[in-house]
Amino acid sequence: MSEQRSSLHAIVFLGMAGFAIIMVLMMMSVGTLESTAAGTRVKLAMAVTGQYKFEEATAEFRDAADGKEIFVRCLSREYVPRADQEEQMRDVARFVYAESLKYEDPELYQTQRVVVERREELGSGCFKDVSVNEISLELPRRQRKQKNAPPPAPEVPPEPPPEYDE
Repeated sequence: MSEQRSSLHAIVFLGMAGFAIIMVLMMMSVGTLESTAAGTRVKLAMAVTGQYKFEEATAEFRDAADGKEIFVRCLSREYVPRADQEEQMRDVARFVYAESLKYEDPELYQTQRVVVERREELGSGCFKDVSVNEISLELPRRQRKQKNAPPPAPEVPPEPPPEYDE
């Protein structure tokens, strides 16, 4: 009987130790994911989905002729008029740019534009109607934050021209 009990204790102990090791490794992998480009893409997609209530959203960095672009694909299953869709897509592009300023991912410093593709699926089966719209927003150039960089020089207003007496 005591031999069975010690075996049971050994099995429970090894199970708990294995569970603890797996939890530590999962926490380390999540920490690693946060500091990579994949983590940045996931954060951007989650922010868009949460803000605009799309069924799903994905974000990716793509190479373009003049740099990189952030490509955001959104899926909606409700009807929105075309003019409202374009305004919503512009809002999504501005939102993605504002969100991307929060991250220090090197890919983001080379980004030239945000491209938003909105896919609208209505109906189901053979009665499914799909429309896809795309819009692009050019971005200002981002400057990389330098460590130990001097603060920017204060803006000095131009001096007024001297007054001439006649």
